[in-house]
Amino acid sequence: MPWFPCCCCRYCPHCADGFAPRLWQVEIDGISPASPLGCSQCQHLNGAYILEPIGSLPPLEACGWSLILPEAICGVVTMRLSVWPFVGPDGWRIYLDLFDQWQQTVMAAAQYFAQPPLCLEMSGQSLGRLQLGPGYTGLCDLSQSRARLTALRPCQPQ
Repeated sequence: MPWFPCCCCRYCPHCADGFAPRLWQVEIDGISPASPLGCSQCQHLNGAYILEPIGSLPPLEACGWSLILPEAICGVVTMRLSVWPFVGPDGWRIYLDLFDQWQQTVMAAAQYFAQPPLCLEMSGQSLGRLQLGPGYTGLCDLSQSRARLTALRPCQPQ
């Protein structure tokens, strides 16, 4: 797991030990333009992004981190990562949303856990394939896409 000095952890009761990293790295790859009428810039969403804690709470008091992109890519302006409390019957989940300017989901990926996730130990944790949000059918080809998480700035070296 990456180790960065000057660590700052974030309290998150939905993680196994009650803490999450201050920062998350989200890696997205495999997005390509849909044909024939999709957005021609879809592949520009592929890359690594660093998400920071957000001031407001995501829905249902999930712990949240976000990043506002410098400019919109195929309508995406914000990325938000949420660690959710237990929501039956699926358990705990980590959810990645890519939002448009109206906070509508353009794309999303999620991973469900039977037990609270080990947030501080995640390195390359798969969230699976991205899915298009309602109203964005045909925007991008996500059939080969995937999203992965890595905890940055953990509370202590491993």
